[in-house]
Amino acid sequence: MLTAGDEFGRSQRGNNNAYCQDNEITWIDWSAPDPTLAGFVAGLMRLRSRHPVLRRDAFFTGKPLAEGLPPDVAWLGPSGQELRDADWAKADILGMAMACPENGAAPQRLCVVVNRSTEAVSFTLPDGGKTSWKRILDSAAGSFEGPGSDAEGKVSLAPRSVTAFEPAG
Repeated sequence: MLTAGDEFGRSQRGNNNAYCQDNEITWIDWSAPDPTLAGFVAGLMRLRSRHPVLRRDAFFTGKPLAEGLPPDVAWLGPSGQELRDADWAKADILGMAMACPENGAAPQRLCVVVNRSTEAVSFTLPDGGKTSWKRILDSAAGSFEGPGSDAEGKVSLAPRSVTAFEPAG
């Protein structure tokens, strides 16, 4: 969720309810944009535009899209296996594998991984190496391209990062 000025690094100095403020707490400083941050936010908007699964108008169900297809969403741990109820309490690394039907063609897929730990970690992407994945977002690097997965579908994730992947090819 973005609001006006977020692309400039705007801050409300910890005020979480600045609705009635008419002072520098809510004013946007248009004279000092952060071009790197603005470019990254623009890249996020392009990413959302390119991937229908990020613009769904229905809730995910966790059920397969059709016989033999992946579910519309699966929550994954670092080993690439679906999380069980007990795993949620200690989920420092969380993958969200999403699929969206695309006009009768193969579903469009995307995997977003959040590493909230302070350490770099290894993560196994969906399909256990059967699918080659391409990195399309790396918040730690501030980029939208990067190394994909290795032969086993493993990737390295920077600490405190969000990384997204799409099937290569």
